[in-house]
Amino acid sequence: MKTKLSVFCNRVIEAGWLAAIVGVPLFFNIYTARTFEPDKITLMRSIVTVMIFAWLIKLIEQGLTKSDTSFRERFIAWLKRPMIFPTLLISIIYIISTAFSISPAVSFWGSYQRLQGTYTFLSYMVIFAMMVANMTTREQVDRFITTVIITSVPVALYGIIQKNGLDPLPWAGDVQKRVASNMGNAIFVASYLIMIIPITISRLVTSMKRMITSETHSWANTFLASTYIFVLAIQVITVIYSKSRGPQLGLLGAGALIGLLFLILLRQKADDKSMLSVAEVGQGLGFVAILGIATAILGGIGFGVGKGLESMLAIRWEVDGIYLFFAAVGTLMGFIGVYVYFAIRNQGWRWMWISWPIIGVMAIVFILALNGLMGDNPYLDKLRQVPYLGRLGQITDTEGGTGKVRVLIWEGVIELIKPHEPLGVEGEFDDDFNIIRPLIGYGPESMFNAFAYVYPPELAQVEARGSSADRSHNETMDSLAMTGIYGFIAFYLLMGSLFFYALKWLGWVPTRQSAMWLIGIMSACGLIGALIPYFIQGDFVLSAVGLPYGLFAGLVMYLCGQAFMGNTEIESKPISTTNQILLIGLLSAFLGHFLEVHFVFSIAATYTYFWAYLGLMVAMSRIAEMESEKKELVTIPNVVPKVEEKTHEKPRGRRRRGRSRNDSSSTAAWGAIDANGETWQMWTGSQGLTMAIILIILIFNFVTVQFDPTHGGYSFWWMTGITFLVGFSITVSSAANKIKDWHGDVSLVAVGGMYVITALSYAGLYAVVHGQQRASIQRGAADVITSANKVVGMLNGFYIALFLLMLIIGFTLVWGQLQGLQTWQMDNWWLYPPLILIMLVVISMKNIDVVKADIYLKEGERFRGAKKWDSAIRVHKESISVDRDEDFYYLMLALDYQLKAQDNKLTQEQRMSAWNEGERIALRAREINLYNPDNTGNMGRYYFTLAQVKSPEYYNDAIDFFEKAIWVTRLPPQGISQKH
Repeated sequence: MKTKLSVFCNRVIEAGWLAAIVGVPLFFNIYTARTFEPDKITLMRSIVTVMIFAWLIKLIEQGLTKSDTSFRERFIAWLKRPMIFPTLLISIIYIISTAFSISPAVSFWGSYQRLQGTYTFLSYMVIFAMMVANMTTREQVDRFITTVIITSVPVALYGIIQKNGLDPLPWAGDVQKRVASNMGNAIFVASYLIMIIPITISRLVTSMKRMITSETHSWANTFLASTYIFVLAIQVITVIYSKSRGPQLGLLGAGALIGLLFLILLRQKADDKSMLSVAEVGQGLGFVAILGIATAILGGIGFGVGKGLESMLAIRWEVDGIYLFFAAVGTLMGFIGVYVYFAIRNQGWRWMWISWPIIGVMAIVFILALNGLMGDNPYLDKLRQVPYLGRLGQITDTEGGTGKVRVLIWEGVIELIKPHEPLGVEGEFDDDFNIIRPLIGYGPESMFNAFAYVYPPELAQVEARGSSADRSHNETMDSLAMTGIYGFIAFYLLMGSLFFYALKWLGWVPTRQSAMWLIGIMSACGLIGALIPYFIQGDFVLSAVGLPYGLFAGLVMYLCGQAFMGNTEIESKPISTTNQILLIGLLSAFLGHFLEVHFVFSIAATYTYFWAYLGLMVAMSRIAEMESEKKELVTIPNVVPKVEEKTHEKPRGRRRRGRSRNDSSSTAAWGAIDANGETWQMWTGSQGLTMAIILIILIFNFVTVQFDPTHGGYSFWWMTGITFLVGFSITVSSAANKIKDWHGDVSLVAVGGMYVITALSYAGLYAVVHGQQRASIQRGAADVITSANKVVGMLNGFYIALFLLMLIIGFTLVWGQLQGLQTWQMDNWWLYPPLILIMLVVISMKNIDVVKADIYLKEGERFRGAKKWDSAIRVHKESISVDRDEDFYYLMLALDYQLKAQDNKLTQEQRMSAWNEGERIALRAREINLYNPDNTGNMGRYYFTLAQVKSPEYYNDAIDFFEKAIWVTRLPPQGISQKH
């Protein structure tokens, strides 16, 4: 039975996925040693824990749905729903691979560096499942997309701030040459943004469409379009500033697909859907010339304007390269402007798309030539020197730099999945499941341990380090190494299903024959792409790149074939044009991510967004399906109005039962859809509170203990201010378009006022509390543990503020929807206290404590740097006390003891005691993670040093562990590095 509590919990779940898509890309924690990825993941896992808790209460309150079908029938119906089977399959494979991992604890909880274990993977699955099951209205879809776009604004702005040397935070690395923003890595921030850019473009196209076609509130759509253009510009600029080739390739691929899809959408909307004529093909080819002329003219004008402006500014400032920016803007305006002009005038809808693949081929030829694959050219040599463009000229370089590193790692992975002798140390431990490793892999997060077995010695020379690789910078290779052939198959089944259903929902797979053609073409092109490297080089090293790009080529070929032949089939349940535009953005984001992760690797933000986007896409199909069914039911009273009036109750019951019989599988799998619309207070309040999440994260990130409000030219303030103004603009402008859907007189002033109050009041309250915590830390503490605990308290305060904000969003989203409902099921009250306790324990012990241990670690390193050995030891012991299963903390504590033992200012007795305790701790680290090559190498070095200062007998122990290290890594002892 639906109760007030169950409805509230349903909205808390939505608040959870909103908090996740804001928090994961935006949050970082300068008070920990790792700062970025693990801190983002622990935040996400904590949010997911709250979502699970809310779902359990909702389930208890409402009870299980009664159905005439058996559990087996409902389960089979559930598996047949789009994307459910491949998602369930990859989850099962993750669990199996974890159970048989060479390091099961690492595989489940995650490695120290990444924390991307099965626990984290299943958390992504929860986000997907919750969105699929609970996203039931278009308002939720719009709120999600708006939140995604606004969240990217501070990330992009921070990158621009770093590029201009205005960073309010003092990072140790160079973040001006290649910006890292909130991700801590140039590649990571670009990987994140290329998943947002297509969504921003889809919103921009929707706003421009409404601006052209709408007779009312054109100013609102103009504001929206202008805002999205600004957001898109800073997103692209930050990607360019990252100078990351893999993400830039992904962005080019996403741009190519989104352009083709929009042009084919025009082809689909044209009245004449028959096959193109020869004359129309000629028009499409000739259109390329028109594009070239317009692009050259406006590009030349932009170049001239840029040169003139640069000359004027050079009088007072040192400027360089402005002409390139203006030339690029002019070129883009000419290129896109021609398409927009023809589209608005309803000309060329049937054949304009032909120009796009031709331009795509020309772009590929240009990139290949830029990489020197078509001979030397002095003009191309000059282009390679152009800032930002030159990076694209190094994509195919596999003989040096990061290209060589990737190839060597891929070679190692191929050797790793071949049959070989068991991993381990002879006579001490070995891999009992070695025979099935090619099938199930070595376990999630276990590549670092396993790769040492096949580590190419050349890699240590190219990369100037000897530690093992924990990622291959290629999703295909990662899936093979960590989850085996089964995981590889599941991954490509997932991606293939995603592309298939996206095109199907867009209306471009209208028949079974079309479906077979799509599957056949993509499979054939993928196979060809995988085989081409083998025929050229004689091995499959580059097949992990050829396969995904072959699938992309097959996808494009199918779409071009469909566009050429035409589509005379009429979809029985077509989706709206607005939804088609959004689906195009989602599909392009998926493709861009799919292409770039074969040169880099997925991170917390991209994993979160991938599964959230997938949940959104499936939910959108469900919403369209349910709305279509609702429209069919609405027609029933018009057919039998008399019966409806005379027998009011019974026909309603029959209609409900009839729907249950006809769609029992749908109801069982998805649950009932909420038919209640949102009031303007609910909609505006939720937008403002989502902005409050962004603001409190920015406060935690940047308002540090040493915060200086004037540092970086007040960059923190204008970054925050612009972010708020973008959110305000989108909210008020969108409200102008929605006013007609809201009952009663609604003023935009009231909407804007409520947005400002909800966003700034909560953020302001948190700022006050945060300021008090900062002041407490600044006052210091007499005890080192107390001092560290004050930093931990600041983290706890943030988590509490975020969770309270999620609850407030939940309350806001049930505003006015609880009338007539029972408050809760009184009989179930005794279940909730233990559930709350379990939730708090999980969040505290398996998430906050992970971060807490790292805070202690960083505080201890500060004391170690000051040679305060006892303080460092004491704080690092606290790290172990809250996270006893992480070998890295033991290594750091052992290092403290080792450095203390080498301090000549101490007595001989103190030094010997430190040596002995350090030995015990280091051995414990190795016991926790036997397959970690660093742990074995560290013991060799430890005993080697001990032999020099204590007794030559320890040389034998050093030799013993060095021999074990050689056995584990197949490297000379100097090839194994200690990761300090």
